[in-house]
Amino acid sequence: YAGIGLGRIGSVSALKAVIQRLVENKRQDRFLEHGLVMALSSMQNSSLLEHIQHESKAVRMAVLLAFRKKRDANLKHFLNDSEKAIRYEAMSAINDLAIAGAQEELANQLTKLSNPVSDFKKLMHHRVINANYYLGDLKSAERLLSYIKRQDLPDSVRQEALAAIQSWNEVAELDETTGLPRADLNRKTQLASLLEAEFADLFKASKGKVLAQVNRLAYK
Repeated sequence: YAGIGLGRIGSVSALKAVIQRLVENKRQDRFLEHGLVMALSSMQNSSLLEHIQHESKAVRMAVLLAFRKKRDANLKHFLNDSEKAIRYEAMSAINDLAIAGAQEELANQLTKLSNPVSDFKKLMHHRVINANYYLGDLKSAERLLSYIKRQDLPDSVRQEALAAIQSWNEVAELDETTGLPRADLNRKTQLASLLEAEFADLFKASKGKVLAQVNRLAYK
């Protein structure tokens, strides 16, 4: 409650006190962290933006969570954080809350993702694939097709990207990653010409279940 009270004060001295407690806490006491995040979420964005590159990962995570609480597009600043947990938290927040103004930055992460070695990391891949699907522009389709051709990735995530291309012109009532309703507001770019140019490379880079799915896409 003290942390929330500091947020309502909103002064520079209050912000300094919150940041200092976050540094000292080091994410150990999650109840305290929650109160401090609530304090930050009551403060002006301009104050929070001063700390998005703070040397303490506990502070950066708290600022991220404050922006999540606000449903604010400044979450995009954390997609390239040096700390993996912070990057993943930003990906989850931007996708799961459908944060307007941050979807393109999330979609761009598709070219940076490494081979997911756990189910949790595959979920992050799914969220980034999802951002490209909902953007629905030519660049997003090109990113998805390049991703599908990556033979260093597991078939399961390549198939997920293929499914996004297959359902490109369909209107999904539910978001595949959250199971919740999501408005599909973007009119998607038509892909016939792009796919015609890409099919030879897609067939060459595919085998097994991925190849079967490419075949279905070609004859759709």
